Amino acid sequence: MILAVTLIAVSCKKDNNNSSENKPSYLTIRLTDAPAVYDAVNIDIQSVGVHVDSGWYNFTLQNPGVFDLISLSNGTTALLVSNISVPAGTINQMRLHLGNNNTIVVDGVTHDLTTPSGQTSGYKVKMNATIQPGASYVVLIDFDAEKSIVKQGNGTYLLKPIVYGNLVANIGQIDGTVVPLTGGNFASAWNATDTLSVFINQVSGYFLINSLVPGNYTVKITASSPYKDTTLLNIPVSLGQVTHLDSIHLAQ
Repeated sequence: MILAVTLIAVSCKKDNNNSSENKPSYLTIRLTDAPAVYDAVNIDIQSVGVHVDSGWYNFTLQNPGVFDLISLSNGTTALLVSNISVPAGTINQMRLHLGNNNTIVVDGVTHDLTTPSGQTSGYKVKMNATIQPGASYVVLIDFDAEKSIVKQGNGTYLLKPIVYGNLVANIGQIDGTVVPLTGGNFASAWNATDTLSVFINQVSGYFLINSLVPGNYTVKITASSPYKDTTLLNIPVSLGQVTHLDSIHLAQ
């Protein structure tokens, strides 16, 4: 009888350990950027921290080093870490830990970017998302380079990052192609609570607006002369989906 009770107890312990409630969550983290008017914004990222419930979990990047934020738009992303495991719960913050090789290129001239605290404490990534045990997620870190660069009175540049994180499953996207291909400059989407913009690719006419909370949006194409701006109303955005707009023909 004692042996039987012992075997049952061990069996129950194994079953509990194998239950989905005790499994970690798995994250793949990618980096993207909103548009900016600089030639390049080169950020030296070494590691990323994930805060789940009350604990921090830090991971060195698979390929730590310099990322040009300006190249990461219209659907282009950079892989930071892949399939890392963290406890299930609520991600209430992330942090990017930077190295020393941070620069900005303005009108062909390279300037140092001052980063007073990013190398030690890390730069805060705003986020609030629940992750389930045993599930896999893609996290999109959206770095707003335009709002994150501060030009100081002495001509130097300071990096004060404004960065947001979202589970791809919790956001939507809008994409489209402008005709003629070089007729548009910017594509913007907004509603009562959210506004995002991207540069339109001047070779393909393509644009993709990331990190949109589900809802209905107004989309505006800011055109180049002699073409006129075009506005589209009530464009729906759904969870984890890309809303594809038909070719947007600009009038003169």
